[in-house]
Amino acid sequence: MGDHWHKRSVGIKLWGFEADPYILSSKISAITDPIAKGEPHGSKNFYKENLLYILKLLNENEYWGDTFLELIDSIGGIAVLSSLIEAVNPRSYFVVINLPKSDVLSGGGNHLSKEATTAISNLDCDVQINYF
Repeated sequence: MGDHWHKRSVGIKLWGFEADPYILSSKISAITDPIAKGEPHGSKNFYKENLLYILKLLNENEYWGDTFLELIDSIGGIAVLSSLIEAVNPRSYFVVINLPKSDVLSGGGNHLSKEATTAISNLDCDVQINYF
């Protein structure tokens, strides 16, 4: 997962579920970063929960809101994504936006459409913005 956390990307992160994250990721038609409980994390820690990050990479000139909508469409739509979340029953899930700090200064990638806001609202989750 570390590779995608330091690339311009947007997606949804699910964690704290019983299903095998690798089998789950193989069923999703998008880029995924599965991590299983007990896998190494950092120098001395291990992941304590199964985790899955479903994402789409962004180019410098793309808006994360539009790219998020493209990701949802590639999965099959908001209903399919909601059904997946319900079936997996994660302890927590949220939208993740990974942007370089330079985007903050230039204003790049900060557009949020009404459609993207509606999609996030329909997922009924929080948003985490990470700057690298």
